[in-house]
Amino acid sequence: MYPWIGHPNEKFAFLDLYWILIFVGLAIGYVLALKFRKRAGINERDIDYSLAAGLILGFVGTKFFSFVFRMPELFADGHYHPEVADKLMGGLMFYGGLIGAMLGVYLYARIAKRDWLKIYDYAAVFLPFGYAFGRLGCFCAGCCFGSETSAAWGFKFVGRHNSCHIPGIHYHFPVQLLDALISFAFFGVMLWLLLSGRAEKRGLRSVIYIYGYAIIRFCLEFLRGDDAARGGLGAEGGKFALSTSQFISILMVVFATLVLLFFVLKIGRNKSKKLGVRGEEFGMRSGGNSDHNVCHLSSDCGERSDEASLPLAEEKAEKTE
Repeated sequence: MYPWIGHPNEKFAFLDLYWILIFVGLAIGYVLALKFRKRAGINERDIDYSLAAGLILGFVGTKFFSFVFRMPELFADGHYHPEVADKLMGGLMFYGGLIGAMLGVYLYARIAKRDWLKIYDYAAVFLPFGYAFGRLGCFCAGCCFGSETSAAWGFKFVGRHNSCHIPGIHYHFPVQLLDALISFAFFGVMLWLLLSGRAEKRGLRSVIYIYGYAIIRFCLEFLRGDDAARGGLGAEGGKFALSTSQFISILMVVFATLVLLFFVLKIGRNKSKKLGVRGEEFGMRSGGNSDHNVCHLSSDCGERSDEASLPLAEEKAEKTE
């Protein structure tokens, strides 16, 4: 596949299909978000500012995470490797962008005094749609390719990343297309949840998205063929070695579980509420009998006070006599 519209040496070589497809996905996703915003009770201003904050910090996040995880390669053997720096200039790490975008939206929500989880829930519906276009862009650019294959559906990528020049590898499984197809289906599920009124609980759609994406990404990583370029964790070439994205997927599942427990199910809060309700019920029960109990106590006290006052009254009567 060729990543450019036209030949790279022509005048309009800057028309990069990777970025074109990303912007197309963003534009269509933005229009869809405006179309269905009333269903979620989101105003247009929040969509605009959240998108702007998410894009800015999301882009910073992609570069920051790429730099952090490529740092060992950049200064391997105590020497600076400019070829790694070139990869950093062009590489984008989606998980870094997702975390950065989440931070940007959160900061906007705090400043504007909006419900950050409500915005997250709405953004979660359209994220798979934009991501699918990004994977189509990866397919055109020849990056994020799959493992080597001799099957009829294998692709030989030609262009910017030129993966076909890797020794012994000629055709790759088009994992980018599979990822895009799954993401479009995932978007359909998330949109159905929104329009059908399901998963309306605060934070639930965000949790569903994170769980869904993390699991899909973790599984598709086994079909990737660019592990050497992205690095990983565990024994090199070992059976249980994980890619960086798989490790982050596990962390994201943990994060989503915490959100599910403390913001969706509200386990700690529900416990305190139950204690409060039980206390109120106990108060109501005791309050129902309180007048009766007070009456008994007051009558007993009255009887005792009368008995105690009798000797004093008799002494006063004797003195007066």
